[in-house]
Amino acid sequence: MSILKSPLTYELPTESYPFRAMALARNFAQEDSEKVAFRSAETEHDQVTYSQVVRYADSFSGWLQKEGYKKGDIIYLALRNCWQIPVLVIGATQIGVIVTLASPEFTSFEHEYQIDDSMAKLIITDDSIESNVRKGAQKFAPLKILKTRSTIDDIQPIFESNLPFKQVHLDLRKDVMVILYSSGTTGKPKGVMISHFNYSTMLTCYNTKYDFEYKSLGFDGFVPPQTNVTFLPLYHAMGLFTIFSHFTYGTLQVILSKFDLRLYLTIVSKYEVQVITLVPSVVIKLVKSTLLDEIDLSCLLGIGCGSAPLSRSVIDKLREKLPNVIIAQGFGMTELSVASHLGTRDTPDGSVGVLVPNTEMKVLKEDGTLCGPNEEGECWIRGPQIMLGYWRKEKETKELMDKDGFIRTGDIVYYDKDGYTWVSDRIKELIKVHGKQVAPAELESILLNHPMVDDACVIGIAHEDAGEVPRAYVVAKNGAKPEDILNFMNEKVAPYKRLKGGIEFLPVLPRTNTGKLLRRQLKLDYTKKSNL
Repeated sequence: MSILKSPLTYELPTESYPFRAMALARNFAQEDSEKVAFRSAETEHDQVTYSQVVRYADSFSGWLQKEGYKKGDIIYLALRNCWQIPVLVIGATQIGVIVTLASPEFTSFEHEYQIDDSMAKLIITDDSIESNVRKGAQKFAPLKILKTRSTIDDIQPIFESNLPFKQVHLDLRKDVMVILYSSGTTGKPKGVMISHFNYSTMLTCYNTKYDFEYKSLGFDGFVPPQTNVTFLPLYHAMGLFTIFSHFTYGTLQVILSKFDLRLYLTIVSKYEVQVITLVPSVVIKLVKSTLLDEIDLSCLLGIGCGSAPLSRSVIDKLREKLPNVIIAQGFGMTELSVASHLGTRDTPDGSVGVLVPNTEMKVLKEDGTLCGPNEEGECWIRGPQIMLGYWRKEKETKELMDKDGFIRTGDIVYYDKDGYTWVSDRIKELIKVHGKQVAPAELESILLNHPMVDDACVIGIAHEDAGEVPRAYVVAKNGAKPEDILNFMNEKVAPYKRLKGGIEFLPVLPRTNTGKLLRRQLKLDYTKKSNL
C-alpha cells in the first residue's frame, strides 16, 4: 500500500500559456498567412486565421489597457461557443487580466450570482443571451457591457484597432489566469482559480503523454490532428483546455455554437476526423440513435470521453456500433485544471486510465489508511495542475486540501496492480441502505441495459426502516411499463440494491451542459413533492 506516482515526468514550464500560444500562432501565421485557426460549424465563412487571431488578441490587449483595465482585474464572458472566446481569453490573460466564463444557459439570477461573486469589471456577451445577462448585471450598473456576434458588434472594431499594448510581468505560480466556476452540484458554485502555471503545466503534461504514446506506436513523436470538431462548452474546464491545446498544435478547429448530434457527426465525416472527444450523455444519444447507419464514420479511430464515468453497458453498446474504434476515458475536475488520469488504447474497459505525468494519487479508506490494489476508497491527487484555491473562499479551500498538498476529489475509486484506475461513484451520492453502500452508477448501468430504457438516473430517498432506498428516474420508450423494469432490476441485483423507492418516467433527465446527471435536483424535487 503506497502512494501511486506516474512513471512519466517533464520539466516544469517557465512561460505562461498565452505567451507560448501566441508565439506558436505567430509561427503558424508566418508559414501560411491563410492558415485557419477557428471556423464556425453553422456558418463556415465565419472563421479566423492564425494571423488574425494574433492581431485580434493583441488589439484586445491594447484596448483593455487603454480603457484602464489592469493586471488582476476580472472580465466576464457570457457567450455561446464561438471563435471569439479563445481570442478574448488570450488577449486578456497575456496582460494579466483574469477571465471568468459563464454558461449561455444561465438565468439572470445565475448571472447575477457569478458577476457579483467574481467581482467582474467588464462583461462581454452576445445578442442571443444579452437579455438575461443585462438583467443579472442591472444591480451592478454602470458596469460596462459589450456585445459580439451580432449586427451591432462592439468587439470587431476593437479587434481591428491594432492598438499597441505594454508587456506585463506574470508570476506563473501566483497570478490567476482564469476563474472557472464549478458545476454547483454540491452547494453553491465556487470560482476555481487556475494559475498561469497550472495551464502551462497541463499543456506540457498532455504533450509529454501524447509524445510517449505515439513513440510506443513507432512514430517519432506526437502527430497533431489536422482537424478538431468540438461542441464542448468553452466555459467549462474540459472544453476550454481542449480548444486551447489544439490551438497550439496548429489544428483547424470547427466549433459548434450548441450541440447538434447530426451536424456534429456530419462535420466529423466531412473533415475525416480521426479522434473525437465526447461526454457520457452524448455517447448515450449516439448509441441510441440511427445516425451511425446514415453517416459514414469510417475515418474514426478513437473516442475520448470525460466529465463523468462511462458505464460498462454503454461502452459495450458503443463498441457494437463502432467495433474498430478505440474508446478511452479520462478523469479530472475543474480543481485539477482539467485532468489527473488519461486512458489510451491499452486501457482496460471502464477504466479512466493511468496518472498523467508529474501526478500522484493516494486512495484512502474511511479511517484514513491507504488502500491497496482493488480496494475502494476516496481518490486524492497531488500535482502541479492543482488549482490555487477557490476564489474568495479560504475556508472551503482548506477543507479540500491536506497538509501534504493532496486535494480530495470526492470520488470513490480503485486501481489495479498496473495503476489503471476505475471510478465507482461520488461519495456524497452513495446510497446507504441498512448501512450498506449502493452506488447509483451501478444501478444506472444496469437500467441502461434494458431495451426500453433510453436514459436513467438513481437517487437515494429517505426510508423509515432502511435509512435510504434507491429510486430511479427513467427516460423510456413508448410502451414501457414500470413493473417490467422493476422486475428486470430485481433479477439483476441483491435485495438491498432493489429500487424500493420506486421508478418514475420523465421525458428528459436534468444534466449539466457537460453531461453530468443532476441527482441533487431530482432529490430536491422529490423532497418537495413528498412534503406537500
